[in-house]
Amino acid sequence: MECTVVHHIAFEDLGSFATPLRERGYEVACRHAGTAPLSLEEWLRADLVVVLGGPIGAGDVDAYPWLREELAGLRARIGRGLPVLGICLGAQLIAVALGGSVGRRAGHSEIGWRELDLGPSPGVLAGLSGVPVLHWHGDNILLPSNLAPLASTPGTPCQAFAAGTHVL
Repeated sequence: MECTVVHHIAFEDLGSFATPLRERGYEVACRHAGTAPLSLEEWLRADLVVVLGGPIGAGDVDAYPWLREELAGLRARIGRGLPVLGICLGAQLIAVALGGSVGRRAGHSEIGWRELDLGPSPGVLAGLSGVPVLHWHGDNILLPSNLAPLASTPGTPCQAFAAGTHVL
């Protein structure tokens, strides 16, 4: 099985996600979104696409025009019911691809380790109950009305969400 990882900054990789993916039989290939963007065929061919974070936001398409193609690839993949996982910026891009938006936070960025407040049905996130995770963001995801957050923190109402069984 093929897992394509889209990263936005050279030093950010799969981290603790790499081992479980490889243990489940995925061959992992990484691509930099701005310098080696995926073609539409590549977006649709992979068994799983993981879109990682970075120091930009989903609304920065004027400064980073390649984000438009990334959003188009995500829309096509999600529209076909193909699995995608978004982390940080990846989650922002998925939210926008689904019809949501991203807004700048009022006040300070959320940076540091904190437990998530898991919603009543956290699904695959249930294992994170009581586990501090790293937060480093200055934006808030605003989901489309048909989706609900799976996790939050006091300053970030949407820390995680799912759409169907193929998008996290």
